[in-house]
Formats: sequence, C-alpha cells, structure tokens
Amino acid sequence: MYPFGVRITGEDLEALRRFYRGLGFAGEATLFDARGQALLLEKSPEPPGAELVWPGQVSVFYDLEGNQHRRAPAVSARDAGAARMEGVLYGVVDLVASSEWYQRQLGMRLEFYDEASDWAELGSEGLKVLLSFLPGEQRRGVLVLATEDAPTEVARQQERGHTPLWTRSTAWGRLALFADPAGNPVLFIERSGSG
Repeated sequence: MYPFGVRITGEDLEALRRFYRGLGFAGEATLFDARGQALLLEKSPEPPGAELVWPGQVSVFYDLEGNQHRRAPAVSARDAGAARMEGVLYGVVDLVASSEWYQRQLGMRLEFYDEASDWAELGSEGLKVLLSFLPGEQRRGVLVLATEDAPTEVARQQERGHTPLWTRSTAWGRLALFADPAGNPVLFIERSGSG
C-alpha cells in the first residue's frame, strides 16, 4: 500500500484549479500529474497544508509526531499533466524516530538521508514522504514538485505573479517555496547528485 495522491484545501476551488493547472496539472474535479498521481482539491476552511492520501476507507490518521494523513478510495487518472509530484514534506522534531515509524508502520523504505540538512525521504512506490527537522512548528504538510531547473521555475512563477517565500541550495539540490492562492505551501526541488 502506498499513497496515490495529495489533498490540498482552500475556500476558492477555481483559483486553486487555475494555479495548479498553471503548474502543469491536468483534469477537472481531480487533477493529475505526469505519472497519474492525483491532486485532490477540496473546499474547506482548514489551515493551509498538504496531506498524503492513502487507499482505503475514508479516515484520518496521524504519524508519530502528529502530522495528518488521510485515507480515501483510490482514483484513476483520466488525464495526465506535465507536473511531477514528489510527495509531501512533513516537519518533525525527531528525524530518526519519525523515519523509523514510517518504515515500521507503513512499510516505506528509507531512500535518502542527509544529516547535514536534516532531511530524509521515504518511499515504497509512487509518492514519497519527505521529512525535515522543524522544531516547535505545528503545521500541515508541504506539496513537493520536481523541477529540472529551479531558477527557471522561480522566474516562471514570478512572471505569473507569485513571489517565492524563500529559495535555498543544498549539496543535493536547489529548493524554492511558494504559496498557492489559499496559502498552501508548494516546494519545488531541483535534484543534483544524490537525493
């Protein structure tokens, strides 16, 4: 069992659809990336953030540190866009214990770990769980999208009127964080070398 999609919430669904279609997603009620993974947009007053969606009966569950996940019936892609979802980034206090929890409880394997940048990635198939050390911050997850060229993506988003919240470089890649119209964080990652 592995996550098949990401859930994003907001009050103005049409603004969210326009934003994500502009990033390369395709579809109507449910949007899909290049690999057929679902981006489920839902009208809700919940705080901004992303959740991984796992197949099963509709329910909510939490990881070791209280990060929210959701279960829902799986959906099949009707359209494929150009966007490439990596997964959802969750902030944690104990990177090692959280990584072990995802391996033990959800059968995910550790694919990448960088102690210097407090970053771990776990996967089984499809979407990944990305973990980063964020002390004292309780927030929902961050949608993570792959990009071939972070500076070009930043320029493209700025042309569309979106200003990055921050950009960073690490030994394994470049990152740029934006917010969608509902305030949901969206992180672009350009991979370089390992990671």
